[in-house]
Amino acid sequence: YSFCTLLVSEMSGKVYHRHATATNPMSESSFCSNPEEDPSTAGKGFREQQPEYEKVRFWRVLVVTWLGYAAYVIARKPFSVVRVEVEKEIGMTPMMSSMVDTSFLTTYCFGQIFYSLLKSRCSTKHIIGVGLAGAAVCTFLFQSTSSPYTMIFLWGLNGVFESFGWPSCVSVVTPWLHPKERGRLMGVWGSCQAVGSLLGNWLVATLLILGWRQSYIGVTVVVAVVTVLTFFYLLEHPNRGGFVSPLQWAKGIRAPDLTGDVTMDGEYILSEGLPTEKNESSADPEAHQISTVQLARLPAVPDLAMSYFCQKLIRYSLLSWLPYYLTNELGFPTIVAGYVASSFDFGGIVGSIASGMFSDWYKSGTRRVQACVIYLKCGAGSLLLFSILKGWMASSATLTCIISAMVGFFFFGCDTLMTGATLQDLAERLEIPAHAGSISGFVGGIGSIGAILQGPVTAYLATNYGWSSVFYFLIVLSGIAIVAMYRPTEFEKRVASSPAKSEEA
Repeated sequence: YSFCTLLVSEMSGKVYHRHATATNPMSESSFCSNPEEDPSTAGKGFREQQPEYEKVRFWRVLVVTWLGYAAYVIARKPFSVVRVEVEKEIGMTPMMSSMVDTSFLTTYCFGQIFYSLLKSRCSTKHIIGVGLAGAAVCTFLFQSTSSPYTMIFLWGLNGVFESFGWPSCVSVVTPWLHPKERGRLMGVWGSCQAVGSLLGNWLVATLLILGWRQSYIGVTVVVAVVTVLTFFYLLEHPNRGGFVSPLQWAKGIRAPDLTGDVTMDGEYILSEGLPTEKNESSADPEAHQISTVQLARLPAVPDLAMSYFCQKLIRYSLLSWLPYYLTNELGFPTIVAGYVASSFDFGGIVGSIASGMFSDWYKSGTRRVQACVIYLKCGAGSLLLFSILKGWMASSATLTCIISAMVGFFFFGCDTLMTGATLQDLAERLEIPAHAGSISGFVGGIGSIGAILQGPVTAYLATNYGWSSVFYFLIVLSGIAIVAMYRPTEFEKRVASSPAKSEEA
């Protein structure tokens, strides 16, 4: 479904933007200095002079990175599915079992926060490939041991490799997309997270009949295949393939101008004589490194990180505890609870795609932070239904599926929109598009702290105050996430309303 939607989105791009321009000729992106050369519109120009661009972008960038991050997600799923079998076979205590999860989440969190240090020293393709290869090795070694302490170490090491995935994929995709199509394509592309989760659960559960160790081997094979595909087929930057990126085209740069030294990702370091607004957008990452402290000081970044912390605590709480809640609180049989809980992921797939399309439509793609706020408000309302309709949900699996899908729709959608197109826009407005992945890693790392805390917080509230208190707490967190978006919203309004102010930012 996601592949078909991505293909249709690519093929319909010309029609979509022709209609947008015809109905609202003043809606051109503030990032494009010459609307007539907007690479998102049909006719002569960007697409005509680079006829192979869209084909290369689709197969060698969007599809490869989609498969790559889906493989990352698959590689982190086995233990949550086979936990009970592992505990029975090797005598692992529940406390040890929880330490396996905690080790993964902790290293994953710090790996993302300090991702910028790695990005400034290695090419993005190599980071993605090494991350996938490392995850494959960790999953294979995990099934070969029966020591709880070795398992904790290996799953923590897997968390380090897994942390390379999202920010690296965002770094690769960013220069290939024009701002006016970014929300739509990133929304579809971001479905890899929910699809990977579903595929991971299905693959491990299917192979579990052969034994939990065989499930891990199956995951290893899948991840290894995608690793090879990434190393040999991924194209990091348009310049690497002989193309001009949309941002470079909007600044008047053409193929003959692409000469001189290149960065590790293949982007040309353009000379000052070219008609660029600011050379930093094309600068060598080694010459313009950005530290974690500098990331934390960027406008709007700490506020977005705080909001994402709340969002990820909410989403991971539901991902981890929804089946338990349905079984122990609403009285569903275990098998039924598993199927009903999967509606949360299915809603997330649709929500990821819809959020990108909505953000492109809303204010002509210039108000993605506001689009995130709208999704958060709707998500808070859908969470409220869990408490209000609890009695009816207990007697209707269909109603429970609908409400769970609604929650997944809004929170997965907001997640994909915020860590994708929204942060890509922010990086370009700050004139540091090469660091979009580093910003995404920092925000994602802070959010992962929420994922670590959700376990003890949810368990404490449910045990001492009941499950209604859990959902009210999640609603309060939604409110905090919305409030944290105030300054980013004002920053977005100020910069987007006057392109000249991006220089001041």
